[in-house]
Order: sequence, then structure tokens, then C-alpha cells
Amino acid sequence: MKISRAELLRIGLTMKHSFEVSSKRFQEKDAVLVRLYTSEGIIGYGESGALPSPFYSPEYIDSAYQVLAQYILPDIANRSFASVEELEQTYAWIKGHHFAKIAVEGAFWHVVSQERQVPLHQVWGGTLPRVEVGNSLSIEPTVDILLGKVEVALAQGFRRIKIKIKPGFDLEPVIAIRERFGDISLMVDANSGYSLKDIALFRELDRFSLLMIEQPLEHDDIIDHAELQRQITTPICLDESILSYDDARKAIAIGACKIINIKPPRVGGFAASKRIAEYARSLNIGIWCGGMFESGIGKAFNAHLCSLPAFNLPADNSGSRSYYEHDLLADDHPIEIDQDAYITLPQAPGLGWPIDTAFIEQHITAKAKFPA
Repeated sequence: MKISRAELLRIGLTMKHSFEVSSKRFQEKDAVLVRLYTSEGIIGYGESGALPSPFYSPEYIDSAYQVLAQYILPDIANRSFASVEELEQTYAWIKGHHFAKIAVEGAFWHVVSQERQVPLHQVWGGTLPRVEVGNSLSIEPTVDILLGKVEVALAQGFRRIKIKIKPGFDLEPVIAIRERFGDISLMVDANSGYSLKDIALFRELDRFSLLMIEQPLEHDDIIDHAELQRQITTPICLDESILSYDDARKAIAIGACKIINIKPPRVGGFAASKRIAEYARSLNIGIWCGGMFESGIGKAFNAHLCSLPAFNLPADNSGSRSYYEHDLLADDHPIEIDQDAYITLPQAPGLGWPIDTAFIEQHITAKAKFPA
């Protein structure tokens, strides 16, 4: 494809509710989008997925926007690319900044799927027509409030429930959920909130048959996670610790996890996500796709990715209007979750879910063009 020009957009979005993890609560989140135009008139969109502040990753919205504007997009415009590998080579010299890189790669794939006139999951080799999703619940002021949200999620058909935990809000909610709802598929996400000093707590959690404990220890650690996994039976799922294929290979080799949560923005793109997933599958490591509070554009990409056979656990992907008053998809064709907690993938070319370009134009807070 020949990229004739590129645009960088920052879109103001309004969250319906605040969301709390172990270290941060946030209520606002802009979307950073890349829009590529080809010489044949095809337009592709990609989303960064960066968060408002560096509490999850060293990258955040402002840094992703700056790196895209200053280093990546100037090298993309007015160039031809025969493969995603060629595209990746243009910014391979940039260390890290995965949340910036994925926005370009996503737009590339969006163009490719439209050029081939097939849905995106077929481009990637996906085979599942429907993908199962779970429900992710934030830390709440009280256990009773959390129990109410679990009840609603189960009534909506979700079979896998994830709750966020932090020191002081961990064992009690797990006990309460088991007492109220029995042997549901339950997992906890610690967002790096603990250390090996908390081994007694993790042994206590072993009693409750959790599906997994996600990222209990430091964000950049695999050594201590391997030690923890040796001492507990509950599978450890690594999230923040896996930034690349090599990270996944090393973590699996030393027994640091039995499951990996692949978040495409965190590992630098969908091509990287596929490489990690296929390698993990060959070693019987569980794989699922996590979300980064993306708009509907990012959610659509993730849904297509989950159709690959390696993704064998329910995804953290939600329907339209779950986080934002408007999620950048057309009102008459939203992402919908079926009564049995599946998303049926569209068969139209590209993402399949139409993008609300008029809304995007009306809510741009910053914009850059390449060439200028």
C-alpha cells in the first residue's frame, strides 16, 4: 500500500463512571487515533490505548501523542509498505513506546482488511465466529457494592468475573463472593500491588479455586513471580511484566506464569500479540486479551484478535457504551454482547463496526497532519 498522508488525532471522551485499580482512580480518558490515507482512497484507523497517567506503564496519552507526532508519523507518510514487517522496521529503532506504535500498526491492518475486502479476523487467521468475554469490576468503596455489581454481571450472562484487589481489599471480597455466588469462574487482578512478603495472603487465596491471580507482584518482575508460582497452586497470570515476545519466552521458561494476558498496546501491536499467543499456545500456556479502556475502535480490533485459536480464555472486552457516553462507533451498529456473553464478529470488510467519523471530527482536541 502507498500511504499518501497520515493524521494524528486526540479525541475528548466522557466516561460514564470512574474506574479504580490498585493504585489509581480515573474519570477521564482521551483517545489517541492515527488515520492513514492510501493513494487508492482507503482510510484506516488505529488507536493508541494509552492511559491518562503513567500508573500502568511509563507511557501515557501525552507521551504517545508526542512520539507519534515527532518520530513515527513523519517517517510513514508518502511511503509504500508491502507487509507489516516493513512498517515495523520504520520505527524499530525507537526503544519502547509501544502505545504509540500500535496506533500506526492498527491503521495499517484496517487498510489491509479493506483492500482485501474481508473482515479483519480473516486477515489474521482467526477462525472463531464468536468470542467469549468476561466482566471486569473495579475496586468499590464497600464489599456490598461489589457484590451488587457481581450479581448484575451474572444476570447479564457473564460466566467469568474479574475483580480488582489491593491491600486491605482482597481476601474479604473473595470470601464474600464465594459465599454469595458459589463456584463461579472468578479471578482477581492485583495490578502489581503486592510482594513476596504477602505469601500468606496468596496461600489463603488458594483455598477459593480462583481461575487466576493476575499480576500480583511488581510490574517489571518475573523472578519473584516464579518463586510465588512455586509456592501456590492458583495459576499466576502475567500482564504488565510481558512487554515483548522475549519477555513471554523468558517468563514461561522459568515458570513465572501459567497464563498470559496479552494487551496489544502493551506489547507493541497485533503482529507482536499474534507471535506471543502462538508461542504460548505451543507450550499450553493460557492466553486471553485484556483491555485498556479503549474506545469502540480499539475494542473492535481486540474482538477480531480473540478469534485466533490461541486465545482460549474469555477476554476483557466490553460492548459499546460500557465506559464512554460515546465510544466512536456508529450508534446504529454498536459492539453488542449476547445474552450468553459472546461477541459475534461481523463479516463485513475491515472492522465491520462502522466508525462515527462525524462524531470524531466534532470532538477533536488536537490534530497534526503528515505531510504538514
